[in-house]
Amino acid sequence: MKNILYRDIAEMLGKKEGTIKNWRVNHPVLLDLVKIGAFCKVNDLDIHKIKKLLEIKDVISDKVERDE
Repeated sequence: MKNILYRDIAEMLGKKEGTIKNWRVNHPVLLDLVKIGAFCKVNDLDIHKIKKLLEIKDVISDKVERDE
């Protein structure tokens, strides 16, 4: 999985990297949502894939609990 950098977000949005970094103080919720969206975009994750990953996680968690 490719990690996302402020530089990547800035390029995607046509903004300066400093603008994105300023969102930490001025718009922290917006920054979190944008970071999640950018991460999904660069890693080719759509809602369907995310739901499948969460289902797999739940199956693994259930198996680990049963085996303990």
